[in-house]
Amino acid sequence: MIRGLRTSLSILAAMLVPAAGFGQALDAPGDLQQVVISEVAWAGTRASSAHEWIELRSLATEPIDLAEWTLRWRPSHIGAEEAEPWFELPLSGRLAASEPDGPIEFREDEDQPGTWWVFWDLDWRDDFLLIVRGTDSSILHTPADLVYDAVTPIDATSGLDDSGAEMELIDPRGRLIDRVSTGAGGWAAGESEWSGSMERTDPHEPDSERAWHTNLGLVRVEMDAWGNLIHGTPKHENSPVFAEAVAAEDIGPTSAPMGEPILVRFDPLPEWPADERMWRVVVTRPPLDEVLEAEWSLIEADDGAILVEVAVNRLPLNEEIHIWARTPSGDVLFAPFLFYPY
Repeated sequence: MIRGLRTSLSILAAMLVPAAGFGQALDAPGDLQQVVISEVAWAGTRASSAHEWIELRSLATEPIDLAEWTLRWRPSHIGAEEAEPWFELPLSGRLAASEPDGPIEFREDEDQPGTWWVFWDLDWRDDFLLIVRGTDSSILHTPADLVYDAVTPIDATSGLDDSGAEMELIDPRGRLIDRVSTGAGGWAAGESEWSGSMERTDPHEPDSERAWHTNLGLVRVEMDAWGNLIHGTPKHENSPVFAEAVAAEDIGPTSAPMGEPILVRFDPLPEWPADERMWRVVVTRPPLDEVLEAEWSLIEADDGAILVEVAVNRLPLNEEIHIWARTPSGDVLFAPFLFYPY
C-alpha cells in the first residue's frame, strides 16, 4: 500500500489474424472484452533497459484461465515493405475477477495554503497479471506471474523496440481481444529518460493515441534490480491522469507574479533527506499532464525544513500549471499556479 501525507507476462506458429492498427475492430469488442493490455514498460527500468515488463488486466466478473491465450508483438516501422516476424508468447495463469480502482484524495495543507497532499491506496492485486522479460529480479518484492525470453525464434526478438511496436492479445479461439498500436510518432506514451511506463488511462476505452499516458514517477510501486524506484505500477492499479483528478476536485490555482521562484516547504522528517536523487519534482500542464521543462533544487532551512525551489522563468504565462513534489518516502505534495507578468 502506498499512501500520501507523511506516512510512511515455447514458440507457436503464427496465427492468421488481422494486423493491429488504430481503428481496427476487435473480434470481441465492448462487453465481450474480458482482458486488456494495461501497462507496457517498453523502456525497461533504470537498472536495465532490457528489464521490460507487460501487465494484463481483467475486466471480467469471474476469474479467467489464460491457458491457450497468446500475447504477441513485433516492431512497428511505418512504411516498411515487409512486416517484422511476431514474437509469440503462450500465456498461463489465472486472472481474478476485476476489482474497481480506488479514488485519489486531495487534502489541503493547513500550514501551507495553496498546496494539497495527495492520498491514494495501492494494493497488490490478482486481477492484474505481470509478465516480465528475462528475470524475475527485474522488479523487487513483486513476483512475476510469467517470465519469458528463454527461447527466441529466428529473426524475431522478444525485446520491445523503443521506436514502437504492435502488440496483440489472442484468446484460445483465435480472436483478437486487445491490441497496442503505435503511430508515426512511436509509442503513445512512456518515457525512456526516466524509464516511465506506458499506462492504459481507461481500461474500457479502445486503443488509440489518447488511450495511454506516461507514468510520471509520482505514483510508483516497488524498486528495480538496483534498488531504484520504478516509475510504473506493476501488478497494481495504474496511475491516473492527475489533471483530471484535480479538475474533478475543482481545485483552483494560486495566482503569482512571474519572476521569483516558487518555494514549497516540507517539515523535517528523518526519512526525508535533502538528497535530490531521492526526490522527484515534476511540473505539468493540464489537461493531459504535459511535462514542462523546469529547474528545481532542494534547500535546507535553518530550522531543518526542506524547501523545494522551482524556477518559473521558463513556465508559461496566464496558463495553469501544476507542481508535484514526491518525497523519498513516496508522499506527494501538489501546488497549482497561474503566473502573470511581473
